[in-house]
Amino acid sequence: MGPRWQEILGTVMAALTHLAIGAIGGYPGVTLDQLTDLKSDDLILIGYHEALFASLVHISSAIGCICSGVLQVKLGQRTTLLSVLPLGLGAWLALAFSNSIWLVHLARVVQGLVMGVMVVASNNYVVEIAHSSLRGRLTGCVDITRQIGYLFVYAIGYFEFPWRYIAVLCAVTAIPPFLGLWLLPQSPRWLASQGRIKEAHSALKFYRGEKYDTLTELNLIKDQLDSLDSSDGVLSQVKMLKKPIIIPAFIFLAIFLFTSQFTGNFVILTYSGKIFKNASASVTPKTSLLIIGLVRVLGTFTYICISDSLGRKTSMIGSLLLCAPSLGAMGGYFFLKNGGSDVSLLGWLPLTATVSLAFFICIALPVMSMIPGELLPTSVRALGTSILFLINSLGSFCVSHTYPSIKNKLGQEGAFWIYGIVCVMLAFVAFFIIPETKGRELEEISQEFCEKFYSLPSRRFTLAKKQRKESIAI
Repeated sequence: MGPRWQEILGTVMAALTHLAIGAIGGYPGVTLDQLTDLKSDDLILIGYHEALFASLVHISSAIGCICSGVLQVKLGQRTTLLSVLPLGLGAWLALAFSNSIWLVHLARVVQGLVMGVMVVASNNYVVEIAHSSLRGRLTGCVDITRQIGYLFVYAIGYFEFPWRYIAVLCAVTAIPPFLGLWLLPQSPRWLASQGRIKEAHSALKFYRGEKYDTLTELNLIKDQLDSLDSSDGVLSQVKMLKKPIIIPAFIFLAIFLFTSQFTGNFVILTYSGKIFKNASASVTPKTSLLIIGLVRVLGTFTYICISDSLGRKTSMIGSLLLCAPSLGAMGGYFFLKNGGSDVSLLGWLPLTATVSLAFFICIALPVMSMIPGELLPTSVRALGTSILFLINSLGSFCVSHTYPSIKNKLGQEGAFWIYGIVCVMLAFVAFFIIPETKGRELEEISQEFCEKFYSLPSRRFTLAKKQRKESIAI
């Protein structure tokens, strides 16, 4: 195999973990109707149990993100993934054979922990092994695999299998990545951060091929690690994060990623079945879910096709701006329906607006997934991205847990309009602050991004000092 095939192999194996992540995220969308059916002879989720079932996975995934950071520093991304995949398999089986509501919740908590560990480790692994010329497309493969995971669940739900059978079928998603990851070496950047330079060089040769100038790339990695005085411990990464050149950029990323959860994406994924039921759409909720799953895969595939020509920054900004009209239209439909207007001729609108949203948000999501790994230096990437994905998960928890309350107080139209405004705000911020990363080395990107924030306080201090001198002279 040529050198490109090694990178593709590594990406596919890591991306397969996102089949499980998609299955975990999409499961409530196809099972909540069964689990809240008062006529059911099986377990029934009533009241706050429904909200817990949908949102617990996000709060536990936040904890999983932090665990992922510690595990990655000590074990590396590959070994971290291998260590949690069996736990994910066990959680699915526990859910399938649970005999109490609390065991259902416990299984979802464990699934969230596994999801948090895997999403950080797999994204970091792909970002670190991919060459700059392929990184955009390869990280897009991770996202398209996650969308296939959602589609897998939606397809099973379409045939109206019982929720226990669906859990058993979803358990299978943990097996292929576990087998595949045994074939791969650790990330060369992680090995270099541990001082294992010879192994890092061997890993680079595996992914780049014998003819590639791996020494130049290895020296670039070593130079950045040396310039930041990095070491291989968790506490050292905590100290590194506090450095003035890193902390301002890190805070910005935390705010940006938390806010990015309020784009309507997780609400559609979690409550889509109920939304279409309330909308009295012209197609059944199960059919709507299947269509949305297919469109999400198509949206991510579109990102892979356009990211190298348009650039990742432009792709994200354009897609966020196009999400806003879809959310506005969805809100407008519910505004008319809840106001007593006749919407019988608009039965097509909820599905059309949601399909449009699903398509465009899936062009932006791969870029948002890459942002932490691309913009943070290697010396803090393991712990830094874990904290950022923790904040990401807290945002997911907040949006999925607060949606029912927002819907009750402002109506569904109010919720969708808020999410539309957030999309426009994120696009505006990204235009001025997020750098284009297409075709650039990780070390170059992270240095430019961190220095941009580091220079702002220095400029203000210099300007204030100059103004004081001028006032004294006057």
